[in-house]
Amino acid sequence: FGVLTLSSALSVFAKTDINFLLIGEHVLKIAAFGLIIIWIWQWLSLRAREETLLVFITISLFGALLLTTTFSTIFLKQIETDAGKSLALSAQVFDFYLGSLKSKALTTTEFFARSEELGSALKARDLKEAERLAREFLKNSDRQFVTLALKNGTIIFKSGAAIKSGENVLVEKVGGEALAGRPVVLISDSDSEGFSIRSGAPVFYQNKVVGAVISGYLLNDDFSKKFKTTGN
Repeated sequence: FGVLTLSSALSVFAKTDINFLLIGEHVLKIAAFGLIIIWIWQWLSLRAREETLLVFITISLFGALLLTTTFSTIFLKQIETDAGKSLALSAQVFDFYLGSLKSKALTTTEFFARSEELGSALKARDLKEAERLAREFLKNSDRQFVTLALKNGTIIFKSGAAIKSGENVLVEKVGGEALAGRPVVLISDSDSEGFSIRSGAPVFYQNKVVGAVISGYLLNDDFSKKFKTTGN
């Protein structure tokens, strides 16, 4: 811009005829415009490098973000799928384990209920003999509780808890089904044992129902630990 100013100053003194001042004016103008073009080119080239750098940085960040998001989504989806399969398998194993316990509980309870000694004791209302047989049953099996009831549902023996006044097995479905002559096994709640696998079977004496046996497994923390050990 200084050179351009100088050429403009020379044009004031230059005459229309060709002379040194006129030639100098045009030379300076050409030099000034050349310098301006060089300066503009350098400024544009500097901005081009910056913009190119910014473009490359933006593309790199976008690519990294895209790859991270894609692989994270795939990874989380795989984790979700694996967790779903694991839960489904665990549910099947747990269902199979509960089913086997229910079958085992019912079979053993029915076997004990068919004892002639037990039938005779309940028919005669021999509480001591019935208690002895029940405790022997608990000792020789892996049942965690056992309850004996007469034909009218009155409880005469209950392991692990005191018998309440007027307590009757007919208030629960297992007891009602057993006294009706139908063996049954359910997972239900009880005031005495809590949440448990409860199997009930009728006790016969001379082909008549004289009482019922209820036994099973407690579904508590010990059961969870045992299931984990058995599952592994």
